[in-house]
Amino acid sequence: MSAGHLENVSKIQIKTLIEDKEILIKTNEHYAFQVPLAETYFRQQVE
Repeated sequence: MSAGHLENVSKIQIKTLIEDKEILIKTNEHYAFQVPLAETYFRQQVE
């Protein structure tokens, strides 16, 4: 992954995904389902 790919993803998007993941880890609510979805979405954005 090059830095150029990250320019296409807003810093707000990345920050939101990270915060969402941290919240899910803390609450453990639907963790097994929602976090993989968020990570899959993020990977699609940077590929």
